[in-house]
Amino acid sequence: AAPQHLTRDRANYTTQALPPSTVVITVDGELDAANTTQFSNYIQLRLRNAEKLVLDLSGVTFFAAEAFSAVHKVSVQAAGQNVQWNLLTSAPVDRMLQICDPDHALDELRQAG
Repeated sequence: AAPQHLTRDRANYTTQALPPSTVVITVDGELDAANTTQFSNYIQLRLRNAEKLVLDLSGVTFFAAEAFSAVHKVSVQAAGQNVQWNLLTSAPVDRMLQICDPDHALDELRQAG
């Protein structure tokens, strides 16, 4: 399927569905308090029909603590729906994960972008 693009509040979202049921969401730009709800809603909507999710944040240049909460919510929802998922990160995302995830709960999902 062709990628879908959306630009909102200093962040660009691209979604690509890969048969049979993998969803790749790529986010570039800034994720902060102003757009975290949009970010969370965008992912939650696309997670519904996925068996696998790749959340690519390797192009994120700013990542606030609120965005970490949204990623954690994805992790909980994915586990509840038996969706396998991976997280690709950038340096700003890695820094916030070190602060907000000191127990490294998301490490097994994370790959440096």
